[in-house]
Amino acid sequence: MGKHWPWLMEMHLFYFKSDTTEKLLNKAGFKIIESEKYIHYVSIHYLFGKIIAILPDWVEKPLNFVVMLCLRK
Repeated sequence: MGKHWPWLMEMHLFYFKSDTTEKLLNKAGFKIIESEKYIHYVSIHYLFGKIIAILPDWVEKPLNFVVMLCLRK
């Protein structure tokens, strides 16, 4: 699938600290030519959805209800 692979996203290229990656690549014989920081912005709706998803059911269900009421506006 190459460049059409759905999970080949910029945010997935930055799972490691730059110094850790550099040490690993240098040890394997590679040389870092360029490095850059990545900042990923998400909507508040996405953020709350992810936070709610990891909460226990007894907290998640009431929060989902509150979020649903707030989004009705």
